[in-house]
Amino acid sequence: MDELGAGTDPQEGAALGVALLKTLRRRGCLVLATTHHNPIKKFATTAEGVETASVDFDLQTLTATYRLIMGIPGQSNALAIAERLGMHQEVILEAKKALHSGEASIEVMIGELQKKTLTLESMELAIGQERASIDEAKRKLESERREFERQKSRLLVKADKEAERIVDDAQAKAREMLKGLDEAAKSAAHRELGKHREGLSRSKERSRIRQNVIEAREIIDKGPISLKPGDVVQISGSSVPGEILSLEGKKALVLMGGLRVKVDLKKLVPSDKRIKPELSGPVLSIQRPVGVPSSIMVRGMTVDEAMPLVADYLDKAVRAGYGEVTVIHGRGEGILRRKVHELCKRLSYVSSFRLGENGEGGYGVTVVNFRE
Repeated sequence: MDELGAGTDPQEGAALGVALLKTLRRRGCLVLATTHHNPIKKFATTAEGVETASVDFDLQTLTATYRLIMGIPGQSNALAIAERLGMHQEVILEAKKALHSGEASIEVMIGELQKKTLTLESMELAIGQERASIDEAKRKLESERREFERQKSRLLVKADKEAERIVDDAQAKAREMLKGLDEAAKSAAHRELGKHREGLSRSKERSRIRQNVIEAREIIDKGPISLKPGDVVQISGSSVPGEILSLEGKKALVLMGGLRVKVDLKKLVPSDKRIKPELSGPVLSIQRPVGVPSSIMVRGMTVDEAMPLVADYLDKAVRAGYGEVTVIHGRGEGILRRKVHELCKRLSYVSSFRLGENGEGGYGVTVVNFRE
């Protein structure tokens, strides 16, 4: 309905328009109505179930902007338009005097509401742009923080490995020195070394746990990884590469160190290492591995996870020239300990093995001796 209440007395026309809108609203009708009468605008502003709106009008150019403003009724702008079109000021002033004070105040109120709405929308746009800029800065800072954490983690891992290497070298030199002592002095030296060995083992274990946590955090930061048969992978926290043979649900069958093991997919990470082909017959290696520790910690792992690591470690340790190394498997139910012992019995280069003594970790470790 266009221009409700027009074409008759303004007061009677406005009253008729309001009554018509009320009646249609009670009957549940959907109505779109336009008007210039302030009483109808006032009714629409305060009545429940009725929404007001207006189309913005540029008084400078006397053109509609076709921009819909919800919640605020429009101004008639008759006097402003007449003045802009050049109507004599005497007529304009007489018209303003003739306006009823109540209607004039409503027009002023509507004008102020429109100005405030436009100001708020402009502020909202500026705030939105500022928020986008802040969000971008936050993303950049978060990215820089993660990169800083990664760099710090890499430095910690590097420092831990260097510390292990220094300790291992010191222990190797101590063992060499012990060979030149007589039995009495050697026994006393072994007892003294035993006092420090447990503390060193705990320190190494903490270092390995920290390295595993750092590597696991980097895996989480990288997000989910898609793996498929044929991919070369490593168990998180280890350095032994293996090839995925098949995928079985959430597990993968991996050929690792000559053994087929089932490993949870979430514990596998892609590896850029090359898998060495299995060689038959004796192999002479003149290259001594660098940075091989004097012990390995597999406590808390499953048999499938631990045994490839232990087999690979013992092979590296004997080629590194160690006479004795320690496998830390924990106490538990003894399953992992028995598997380590079975492996030692099968290895031709292992001369003997024993459980740790009181100062070495007891039943939680196995001390392995190599043939000279």
